[in-house]
Amino acid sequence: MNDEKSSITILRYSTKDHDGVYECYAGSASTSIRLLGEEEVILPTGFRFCHKSENAACDHARACMADGMGKTSCVCYPGWSGETCNLPREVQKANVINVPVCPYWPPVITLMVFILCVFLMLICLYNFKNRAPSKTFRYRGSRKLQNFSTVMVNHPLRKERV
Repeated sequence: MNDEKSSITILRYSTKDHDGVYECYAGSASTSIRLLGEEEVILPTGFRFCHKSENAACDHARACMADGMGKTSCVCYPGWSGETCNLPREVQKANVINVPVCPYWPPVITLMVFILCVFLMLICLYNFKNRAPSKTFRYRGSRKLQNFSTVMVNHPLRKERV
């Protein structure tokens, strides 16, 4: 039995040191997991974390807090603002692979190369069909058809007298 670990525990989590993409391998399979941690949220005195139904009020919030009267407030992620954290504060820079400017360019380039190849083949075919007969290319031997003699075979339906 292997002594390899199937999990990793991160003690003393730090978003600066531990956020990122992690590769996980199991046999021949692999996957990428993005770990985005949160700093600890310290609530002001008199507030508690929201219950499940109260959490729906905050869209892009790190935490939802409620006071003793049931009024909720949201602690927004960076880049979001507003009472329910639904207004972008600035353009967000995500930690993802950028989509190419023209995501459909591979099929377009492939189609253009295919059309170019067909066009070049048509030009070559046209030039091949319309070329003048070559003087250097001659048949070996005569151009006459060879005379074959016919062989008389006894006709099976015709009776011959002997």
